[in-house]
Amino acid sequence: MFCGSCTCLTGPFPVIAFPHVLSGNELERKCLDSLYECDIARSGCERKSDQSWVASTRKLGKSPPLDGLRGIAWSLVFLGHVQPLSFLDPADTGMFIFFALSGFLITQLAVSEFAVSGRINFAAFLRRRLVRLLPALVVFLSAWFLVAAFFMRSPWLTTVPQGGPSRTMHPLGAIEGIAASIGYVMNWIEIFHLFSGYVPIGHIWSLAVEMQFYLLWVSALMVLLRFGRRAALWAAACGSILASVEVILLVNAGAHGLRIYMGTDTRMGALLGGAAAALIWSNADLNLKNSKILSLLAFTGVATICWSAFAFGEPAHSVPAQLVWPLTAAAVSAVVFYLVDRPWTLLGRLSSGRTIRYIGRRSYALYLWHYVWLTWFRDLGLLGVVAGFGMSLVSAELSWRFVEQPAARWSAPNVSKEGKCERSAQFEVMG
Repeated sequence: MFCGSCTCLTGPFPVIAFPHVLSGNELERKCLDSLYECDIARSGCERKSDQSWVASTRKLGKSPPLDGLRGIAWSLVFLGHVQPLSFLDPADTGMFIFFALSGFLITQLAVSEFAVSGRINFAAFLRRRLVRLLPALVVFLSAWFLVAAFFMRSPWLTTVPQGGPSRTMHPLGAIEGIAASIGYVMNWIEIFHLFSGYVPIGHIWSLAVEMQFYLLWVSALMVLLRFGRRAALWAAACGSILASVEVILLVNAGAHGLRIYMGTDTRMGALLGGAAAALIWSNADLNLKNSKILSLLAFTGVATICWSAFAFGEPAHSVPAQLVWPLTAAAVSAVVFYLVDRPWTLLGRLSSGRTIRYIGRRSYALYLWHYVWLTWFRDLGLLGVVAGFGMSLVSAELSWRFVEQPAARWSAPNVSKEGKCERSAQFEVMG
């Protein structure tokens, strides 16, 4: 989230933190900065960007509140899987926050690239996504498969959080689970019950939803942004509304829970809501500094988010359970917008605490590992919850230091003054 510059361009190119559970570490920001400069140097020097786009696009700098919000989202997911109170379902609320953050940050990233280079390099975008996500995922899946291979018949291996008794898992099912995870299709495999056996890593479904969103939405933005920011905003807003309406229709049509809960289309409400928020915020011509409406929307959004933890626990056909999808999608998008726009406020400061930002920076690995630790320690009761939390932190820290950061260093190129790309393993930590 720092600004770098490529000398073949007319101005600085902003770097936006990757979404979902991506950290805000300065080293990674530096590496990503070099990646974008290299991509532009490869593809965009011959094509000048529209100066009006550059001038009218706000640059997203370092945003500690968003790191903190990501940490809050993971904490809600963890609590939801522990489920200390039967009438609360905070995991659903946490997923909505994750999705809105993803929609906001990926869209801001695409808009910023388009403003500078006049295009979106889809191949480079996909490469950055895979470099960011795959190393930690592969390490996690490898470790899980190794444990599964040795303890395939052990009951504790499949007693997932909030699940029933232990179920039998077969080697083929484990391999299928890994393939579905690497292919980012876990959600649809689960929805249509295509696994040959039980696979206790179903929490990977959300990563599949986000990757599918990245591919679809960035492809759409490549076309929409050529017609202007307003066209993209209309598409995002209408798509978010239609997705929320679809949820209500599916519920009343008797669709099964996994189809609604894990569907990429049904999750577009929060994802595109965040995207719409980014398209509005990125417009530098829109001055909201003294807007009291924004503060009111943020206050209402926080209240709605708190209410949603109760509403998600209501019966599916109840009015609260159906309204909670569109209302929560709008609420989390408004809160993300507010935190980015006004980080100095009380809400921004509360979201910027050192501990919650630490969790947010490592929330990708925390999300990967927490579910299996809670599964393996479930039979220990409260002690298992404490042990699962501790081991999740340890696993995430190891993943962060020895997998995610090295991958960022290895993959990030430097750009010379002549605009040529150079790959280097040495990067300066930006303060």
